[in-house]
Amino acid sequence: MFTRMVVGWNGSPGSEAALDWALRHGPEVPIVVMNASPRGEDGFDHDQMEAVLGRQTSERLQQVEQRSVIGPADVALAEHLLPGTLLVVGTPSHRRGSRWSLGARLAGRHGGGTVAVIPQRTDGDGLRVVVGVDGSALSSAAVDVAAGEARRLGASLEILHAWHPPSTWTPVFGDTAADLEVFASMHRNVLDEALVRARRLETDCTGRLERGDAVRLLDEAGRSAALLVVASHGYGPLRRFFLGSVSLMLLLDPPCPVLVVTEAPADRAD
Repeated sequence: MFTRMVVGWNGSPGSEAALDWALRHGPEVPIVVMNASPRGEDGFDHDQMEAVLGRQTSERLQQVEQRSVIGPADVALAEHLLPGTLLVVGTPSHRRGSRWSLGARLAGRHGGGTVAVIPQRTDGDGLRVVVGVDGSALSSAAVDVAAGEARRLGASLEILHAWHPPSTWTPVFGDTAADLEVFASMHRNVLDEALVRARRLETDCTGRLERGDAVRLLDEAGRSAALLVVASHGYGPLRRFFLGSVSLMLLLDPPCPVLVVTEAPADRAD
């Protein structure tokens, strides 16, 4: 599914965690480790790089290229957010400032690839991949990516769909229970479609339909998972600069490595 990885590097603990994950847990594809600076100078601490790379086999090291480029990191890295590319970045060492971290800015660009945001610490057991779905074309693409990663890792796949009644909804005839069952049935169909899609991809998968907050439920599921996969969402004339609220909140403090898919599959369109 992925033909190469691009890893953002600035020497921080977050970028070191991103590179370590790409080398140890990412797909066996060529890796470009990219450092962006205003003047394009060599931003690599070679002792630090050797410490990370030294844990790999010689065959894996032959697939790694180091590259320094000119410009802001989000702009330079976004140029490589293309179909077939897994763009890997770390998380900042502190949570102060804007919610729009480097990972969030990249995931909101809708360039066609997938963005992986790697926390500096993860407790996932490596036996399960979780994907959140909402019935959109982009979430179908997330199922495809999650299924591929589950097969690659030899892990099971859990498909989670969270729902709640519309905030403006009021039952017309006062039969709240009956109306809620109709809502639940419609959302169950969303989950069932995702399960059918994943099983066509020969994936060992299960489904969860939950009434509640999607961010909370996905965060909880991700804390015991190897990977959490979600879709990026953004609409209107500035859509490439926006990220859906669920994806954005999960990237503030990722519970495990989070993959954000930015391109819908060819067989569906919104």
